[in-house]
Amino acid sequence: MTKEQPQTEAIDIQSLACWHATLPEISLEEPTERSRFPCNEDINKKVYITQHHPTLLKAEALAHPITDSSRSTSDLSQAILQKAGPHFIADLRRQDTCRTGEARLLKGYELLCPHFMNTVGPRYHERFRYAAENALFCCYRSVLHLARENNIRTLAITPISSMLKGFPDDIGAHIALRTIYRFLQHYGHSMDAIVLCFGSTPLHDLYAKLLPIYFPRNFLEEKEGIAMLPADVGNEYGQYQSDSESEEEEEDAVEPTETAKVIENTKAKAINASGLTKMVDNPDRTKRETVNYGADESRDRADIEKLYHRVLLQSKTVDLKDIEALNIIYRSGVDRRGDPIITIVGKNLPPGVSLHRVLTYVIKVMDSIRQKKFVLVYFHTNMKYECIPEYTWLKLVHQIFEVKFAPYLLGCYVIHPTFWMKFVGAIFRPFMSEALATRVFYYSNLKDILQFFTAEQLRITPDIYKFDSMKNGTSWDATASTAASAHEIL
Repeated sequence: MTKEQPQTEAIDIQSLACWHATLPEISLEEPTERSRFPCNEDINKKVYITQHHPTLLKAEALAHPITDSSRSTSDLSQAILQKAGPHFIADLRRQDTCRTGEARLLKGYELLCPHFMNTVGPRYHERFRYAAENALFCCYRSVLHLARENNIRTLAITPISSMLKGFPDDIGAHIALRTIYRFLQHYGHSMDAIVLCFGSTPLHDLYAKLLPIYFPRNFLEEKEGIAMLPADVGNEYGQYQSDSESEEEEEDAVEPTETAKVIENTKAKAINASGLTKMVDNPDRTKRETVNYGADESRDRADIEKLYHRVLLQSKTVDLKDIEALNIIYRSGVDRRGDPIITIVGKNLPPGVSLHRVLTYVIKVMDSIRQKKFVLVYFHTNMKYECIPEYTWLKLVHQIFEVKFAPYLLGCYVIHPTFWMKFVGAIFRPFMSEALATRVFYYSNLKDILQFFTAEQLRITPDIYKFDSMKNGTSWDATASTAASAHEIL
């Protein structure tokens, strides 16, 4: 397929050649064996593929996975943020938490597309590949149904899966194409054009190679594509199902688990796909344990809420001046937008201290910013092994944080992390929401964090400067606390 030359001017998608028009018709008799993705001229006329940059395309909406944190975005995301402008970035920060598999509709602002659809692509682990593949299916289906619900008839969409999250490009491409085909098969009347756009990413050739398999333009391509289709291409909507999931569906009459359906609500601006993104055990196993996830999660959340309020009441009646004096956690200042900064210094947690009293004080401090956006900075500087709290306590703190504060977290910056610190982060990763996991950043050098904050905002103490000098060879002097230029986005 001939590659298009890069352009810098706006491109109306109507000026592009649709997929149907990119290959001369070949007169062949209808094959006796039909593909599971048969040749369909009406569908092919609605599909486009281009290497033009997404920011140059004029469609009714652009769909792309993006977060409000510059440290977790790709070059393509950065280009979209820069083009969309500061008002778009502000809206992105204010949007409701977008979890893996969901989609949100935003105003496009300075983009050529009047609407922008945000989604969160999944991380990929071979052990949990069913969950990852179904989560990616949810992303595409959520975007497509969000377009249908809002009467958006021309949609430019970039690949949602990412190698940055470990998702193999070829698996992601198969899921994208089969989901789009199935959507157009069921709801093609609601869509005029879906444009697969790639910008400077190297994925164009991969998708162009796979398109004839899922969108054959003639009977010859359909016949050749039959042998190249994966054995399992999902159900009638493209959703992949493991054998164990099929078995559980048969047992549904005994005790139903949380349903694995995409919610189609024409009045909603998001599609909740949580039921499809739950982790499934090792795919080699043919049977999973029957777990009522929904009931367990609701009960856990209720227990956390009760514990939080009980400890909060204690914090108002108990003298915690001794814990406060340790300076383990404190409000150190505000960032350039006026959002509070919570600073935690791990080494200030002494061995043998009452962890219940520490938790009580932590809740007291955090409750003062409850339901407010905030930044968290954690100094793991010179943390001694004997100061590390027990795992069960750390897990409890994490659960409280996830329930009460994670939706308002702008960014969590970990300074001077050790291998152990990252290891614990990896342990907690399966329990984290995507929104929380994508807001955690590690910095081994103090000067890196001072790109975003001043020393006064963090109340950095001399021993932290000393440790950084010894570890990184950085020379800190009286100018160490001068303000560095703040980043465009936290």
